[in-house]
Amino acid sequence: TPNEMQSMNKKHLNHDYPTDTISFPLSSEPSLAGDIYICPKVVQENATAFTSSFEKELKIVIIHSILHLTGVTDDTASNFKNMKQLQDQIYSDLNL
Repeated sequence: TPNEMQSMNKKHLNHDYPTDTISFPLSSEPSLAGDIYICPKVVQENATAFTSSFEKELKIVIIHSILHLTGVTDDTASNFKNMKQLQDQIYSDLNL
């Protein structure tokens, strides 16, 4: 639920708002090993805000989460721009 995602976001990232996804790598080294939590309700809200479909937004969120597991961050404006470019390019390359 959005409330559960907000609690995890606040506890682990010190962000006091609900989020669509949170990724927890299982290693300090970039890999695909980790836990990913996704909140469908927030994904739907974002899809509506971005005038996108739920399906497309969910696929992008999954790509975004996997990028986090591999060490890509979005904690600064520059890193966010890089993350957005990577996730959009991967989405396009996969013809999703």
